[in-house]
Amino acid sequence: MQNQNHIGMGMDDNPNHVHEIESKFTVTDEVIAMIEDVYLTDKTKKFVDVYFDYDDNSLTQANIWLRMRDKEFELKLPNGDISLENKSFSSYTEILSVNEIATYLDLKQPCSDTITLLQAIKTKGMNPFVSLLTNRKSYILYDYGLKVDIDRVHTEGEDEMFFDCIIGEVEFIEKEGSSPREAIELISKFKQDFNLDNAPYGKVALYLQARKPEVFNLLQSKGLW
Repeated sequence: MQNQNHIGMGMDDNPNHVHEIESKFTVTDEVIAMIEDVYLTDKTKKFVDVYFDYDDNSLTQANIWLRMRDKEFELKLPNGDISLENKSFSSYTEILSVNEIATYLDLKQPCSDTITLLQAIKTKGMNPFVSLLTNRKSYILYDYGLKVDIDRVHTEGEDEMFFDCIIGEVEFIEKEGSSPREAIELISKFKQDFNLDNAPYGKVALYLQARKPEVFNLLQSKGLW
């Protein structure tokens, strides 16, 4: 894996980089009713996330998340200044370029699309370790400059390993000149105004806790949550 400086929000104009600062919250019927009483649904969508790692979970131990969302790969790199400061927030740079993902992961074969990248990832020794289907309802909070997602998440199939959960996420909408401090203040204000409780874990952590506790405990010991 190549060494690379993780890029903070507002410091990078690369169109293949998406910068996010977000915070999870607990979802109840009352919470959904409160949000929908004020905001219209912006859109709904369904997607499958498949996360990849080595057998020793060396990527996720470093808080690096390689996933394929439907047919597109994303590599999430931590911007540690936020998450280290306050565990209720997370900050990542998402890399969307196939070539840049291949370079970061130090893949030795050329990658031009999702198919060749997937082949190279498997050749390198990375395999799927989480697969989750998400039904997402999104809201744009123009008065706060935020986006809210309500995710209903489950595994496919109905066997004894079936898993489901519902989780909320509020994300700052980056704009020119914005700062991490502004993002934290706006997210905090929204959560306070709506009396939202912090969710201790996101969907992947909840899945690992329920179905792969040895991986959950390993990542918890590394301070990921």
